[in-house]
Amino acid sequence: MADNGVPANISKGPGHVAIDAELNYQEEGKYVRRPAIRAALENQGNSYLDLLRSVFKVPELIIEYVERHWYPEDITAPAVWWKDKQPIEPLFRQSLIEAIDLAGDLPIDSYWMPIGTRNVDWRHVPLGIYRPDEYPFEIIMTKSERQLTRLIVTPPSPRPQNVEARYTQPADIWVVKSKREVLPFGETRFEANDVAVTRLKEIPYRRDYEDR
Repeated sequence: MADNGVPANISKGPGHVAIDAELNYQEEGKYVRRPAIRAALENQGNSYLDLLRSVFKVPELIIEYVERHWYPEDITAPAVWWKDKQPIEPLFRQSLIEAIDLAGDLPIDSYWMPIGTRNVDWRHVPLGIYRPDEYPFEIIMTKSERQLTRLIVTPPSPRPQNVEARYTQPADIWVVKSKREVLPFGETRFEANDVAVTRLKEIPYRRDYEDR
């Protein structure tokens, strides 16, 4: 849930900052909000957009953005992304339930990874292999001794205009790739053997999300 798509391989964004803040809120070392959040998610009568607003305290601008592009009432509307994958709301709802169940007493850390931002040269792959509708749409969860990581893997998303003006906050995400490939937006340094290391940038979000 970043604003107007992302120009890089992976992003957190203010929406997932807010969601993770609620999931990871603690009192006396306990994640006290998770049982109520899980119950609210499991109740299919609760609108997912309403839960983003009331339970997860996602900023209203992000609510408007995902309602238009991600979770529309009319999936045929022109602004809707990934029409062939819609509806995607059930995947997000269930992934949060699964994350709560799997995490136990560990923190949850969520990221959006639109894999379609990679560059594909059509001259060197068989026709049809990289059709947009063949990109996966899935939420991957991996658990370590320290945290539960939730990766939202989607097809390509539109690249925003004026990237430099929007993406100013350095993220704690680094990408290592060949400098011959299309590089993500961020602070890049070049190492030996044509290797590029980029610290990604994203849209700034309020620091107080992290402290709630």
